[in-house]
Amino acid sequence: MQDFNKLCQCIKNSLFEYSFDQYEVKNLFDFKHMAVLRRRTWNTNRAIVIIELSDAQQKNIKNIGKFSQSIKRQLGKEIGYYFWIYPLGLQLVFYGESIIDLCTDVQSYVDKWNNQQVVLQSIHVLENNESQSVRTWGQFATGKYQDIIEKSIKEFQT
Repeated sequence: MQDFNKLCQCIKNSLFEYSFDQYEVKNLFDFKHMAVLRRRTWNTNRAIVIIELSDAQQKNIKNIGKFSQSIKRQLGKEIGYYFWIYPLGLQLVFYGESIIDLCTDVQSYVDKWNNQQVVLQSIHVLENNESQSVRTWGQFATGKYQDIIEKSIKEFQT
């Protein structure tokens, strides 16, 4: 848990100036560890969910992108989105041992358009000194957050 907390703190500190706050939600999927950073303003609703998968989950998941799509709506409901009026831009960060192998064709699982619900904007996967990040196209507003997440991951790994 110490490494997980260090990763969360690294990301949170890097996003400090953008007013992301730690947000408590139910661990709906029994992840080993989970943390949520959320930024809500009158016109934006963004969340970064940092997840450490349990050993059993790692064995059962064949593709982290497909898994990300399967959990995004339930996570979004828990974090808070309002259909059409206040959609949620979601960034997922997965941390664990031997999970890079689950990154088959991950690019095809980030959302290509705004569905006005929960938009999976990026997926970041890291284990030890290896990481992989994918993001959807045209992220003018959230690209800076994704850049910061990637930079934080690199800092965590050093």
